[in-house]
Amino acid sequence: MQNRNRGFTLIEMMIVVAVMSIILAMAVPSFRQAIENARLSTQERICHRADYCPY
Repeated sequence: MQNRNRGFTLIEMMIVVAVMSIILAMAVPSFRQAIENARLSTQERICHRADYCPY
């Protein structure tokens, strides 16, 4: 009986890296938009509270 040590092949690892990079490429613009929306809402709250908006 042969005892083989099984692991990931190079092709499998390359596929995983490719899939992860595609997912990240789609997610980064969404994160940037969410950050910008959070900044704007914070500025709106500050302006509303103080009745003054320097922006």
